[in-house]
Amino acid sequence: MNGGNFEDYGISVKQTPDSGFALIGVTMHNAVFQGYGLLCKLSQSGTVQWSNKYHENLFTSIGYDLVVANDGIYSNYDSFNGRFLVKTGYNGIDIWRKAVAANNPRFICPICIGEKLKLLSDGNLLLTSGVNYFPYSSLLIKLDTAGNYIWSKSILNSVHGVDEADDGGFFLLGNGPFDWDTNNSSKPFTGIIKSDPFGNADICTSPESTVVISNGNITQDTLMVTATSFVANSTLIFPVITTFSLHERTSCIDASGEIVENVPYTINLYPVPNESTLNIKLTGWTYIIELQIVDVIGQIVFKKEYNMSTQNEIKIDHDFASGVYSAIIYSNREPMTSKFVVR
Repeated sequence: MNGGNFEDYGISVKQTPDSGFALIGVTMHNAVFQGYGLLCKLSQSGTVQWSNKYHENLFTSIGYDLVVANDGIYSNYDSFNGRFLVKTGYNGIDIWRKAVAANNPRFICPICIGEKLKLLSDGNLLLTSGVNYFPYSSLLIKLDTAGNYIWSKSILNSVHGVDEADDGGFFLLGNGPFDWDTNNSSKPFTGIIKSDPFGNADICTSPESTVVISNGNITQDTLMVTATSFVANSTLIFPVITTFSLHERTSCIDASGEIVENVPYTINLYPVPNESTLNIKLTGWTYIIELQIVDVIGQIVFKKEYNMSTQNEIKIDHDFASGVYSAIIYSNREPMTSKFVVR
């Protein structure tokens, strides 16, 4: 298949209800990395029925993943301008387009592992971001089938695969968590993290308040794609099996359940369970931080900046409802989270 002036990459393909196929990827127009996200519908025999190309504000865009539903195709794209989602009918006409903005690292690459989109058992969508093979923080964003925001989380892992667990939570596969012991990001761990149905996974995840969903400025155009038939040959291969070590971690910080000594940042909350006064003792921060307290569904119930060069303890008088909360410290390093219970 060819639709651009240079190279085309197919990144994900799924079978559609009519036994045809939907393909997503990127069509490049020149060698300096300019191109459009590609969405193409094929018949059962491989005939091109229609094809669309997408970009946002004329920035190069790449289609990474798609999911097939009875009423259409959901597809996600990334660009130098930001992420966006599209729902397209089986006639090739878009039903809606949504831009997804967030303060999160992105790595645009047509031949790299990219972001994933999952249609959940409750009928909603889960978008997971991943940054190639580096163990940078990623996003978990839950949306409804109209593209409306439900919740979002930041996770200390580059997520490249997601599956739904029997309890409604998620298994998240990717690179990371970051190897704090060696401080070597070029050789990260492969991490599997289990979250609850709201994306919470101990201190591995924290609420992400920077996600904004909007209509954006996403452009869709028809793309002429040429499909060429050829005879494919297959070769029987035998896998090479090697042994490896599996280290189970009890958190996203270390392998033993204790804070690593060469990372002198700690959060101590008391009393726990809490009622009306929360004391937060911080070790390691000597500059301005932002403290956020969020409830179990990600709503921010408290936010304030503090200068930690003049103090190491924060006292908060509150009237929070009973439940589980997360205290999140934002600074010039990775956010740190500690949970507490209000009764």
